[in-house]
Amino acid sequence: MSPPSLPKTRSWWRRHWPWLLPAACVVPFLLYALMFGGIMLITQAVFRSSDVYKTAVQKAEANEQIKSLLGTPMSASRFVTGSMHTIQHGEEAQLEFKILGPKTAAVVFVEATKSGGVWTYSVMRVYVVSTGQVIDLRESIQ
Repeated sequence: MSPPSLPKTRSWWRRHWPWLLPAACVVPFLLYALMFGGIMLITQAVFRSSDVYKTAVQKAEANEQIKSLLGTPMSASRFVTGSMHTIQHGEEAQLEFKILGPKTAAVVFVEATKSGGVWTYSVMRVYVVSTGQVIDLRESIQ
């Protein structure tokens, strides 16, 4: 009498390819998304903690003309675009962000250079979206 035949076992690859192949495609994408998200969070934290951003928000929120156009309370957007970098004798910053009010929104543009520990603002303007009005905030800097 012959021994009973064992069922044929398939290889590990043949048994697991239906989940392994999609996982091999999804995992790198998820890692890339996590890395990109982390970089964005760090960049936004650096922008929002900068003196340039804080000064621009403070001046915009204190300006009576902007208060009347946007309404109160106003809040600065959490998303800031632009660049900040070190130059030979200081720093340069170009930032753009939105301020939202109950009536409308505005976009703040700031360009500044830091030399000798002091920021000099070449541009600090607020563009009110609904009216197209541009308000220069540099006069209010002390």
